[in-house]
Amino acid sequence: MSPTIKDVAAAAQTSIKTVSRVVNNEPGVAPEMRSRVHQVIDELGYAPNISARRLKSGRAETFALALPRVESPYAMRMLSCVLREARNQGYSVQVVESDLELDKEKEVIERAIRLRQIDGLIIAPPLLDCTGLLSNLNERKFPTVMITPNNLNDAGYSVEVTDQAGTAEAARYLLSLGHQRIAYITCGPSYRFSRERLAGFCEEMEQGGVEAADLIILEGDTTFESGYQIARQLVEMADPPSAIQTGNDEMAVGVVNFLSTNGRGVPQDFSVMGFDDMPIAQQVAPPLTTVCQPVDQIAQAAVQMLVRLMQGHSPPQQHHVQVATRLVIRHSCARIADSH
Repeated sequence: MSPTIKDVAAAAQTSIKTVSRVVNNEPGVAPEMRSRVHQVIDELGYAPNISARRLKSGRAETFALALPRVESPYAMRMLSCVLREARNQGYSVQVVESDLELDKEKEVIERAIRLRQIDGLIIAPPLLDCTGLLSNLNERKFPTVMITPNNLNDAGYSVEVTDQAGTAEAARYLLSLGHQRIAYITCGPSYRFSRERLAGFCEEMEQGGVEAADLIILEGDTTFESGYQIARQLVEMADPPSAIQTGNDEMAVGVVNFLSTNGRGVPQDFSVMGFDDMPIAQQVAPPLTTVCQPVDQIAQAAVQMLVRLMQGHSPPQQHHVQVATRLVIRHSCARIADSH
């Protein structure tokens, strides 16, 4: 059982009020007593319940958001939506900028939990592996929600979009425009969401009667730079595709940028399809046809699920929530007869 402020007061031979003043760094405590209380706190491993103090003082409680690649359009949008929903729920958010495997940040998160600086955790994509951290959190029964988990078995509670169905709908639209030779740029094989999007594309191509020899599948890494470089490869092919579908908007914008700066028209020469519907999709010229994953709905569902867990209510019956995607048609795709 964790030591209490009463235990600290008894061991330091002082009052609970004095210990509280030391913990809150308030005046009115003799230096010798302050030093003694700090020593006892270290010896007992006492962690002040910051959340309880916040609740008592009427201040909002806090959860952490672990967010990789904060510079990406998706991460920025996710952060904005989580902050807004947290504010609606009366919570503040501590942002932890993580690497793709949460290795370096594991200690930061565990320390924040130990010191009771946070009451819950949302983990956002793209993550590769955080099994060690999740195992620790599960053992503690610490409220945790994952957005688009890389391993669904690791996630007690999660929110994600219909990745496979969304990509399939986008591929079906390209087929309806007459495209048969279509390139697909993945977000890499390490991510479950990327594998599901690729599966949706391949299944739709097969159902549309497209020969396997006409499919071009190349691996990107979710970044603008990879889309730009892969577009160069596609243009230089002896028999290039008529359409390029990508695993996210960032890569799609890289594709459009390469094509437009190298004398190729979009959609006159190449139709380009994205996935995400980030603000950048409307800012590029021409505006990007893409699959919308509604980040506001994802963030709202994740925060509401986490708040329910943090407040000790009965866990949501639905552990894994899926939010539907939808196709957003703009101007980066055209009928093949109109573009060739």
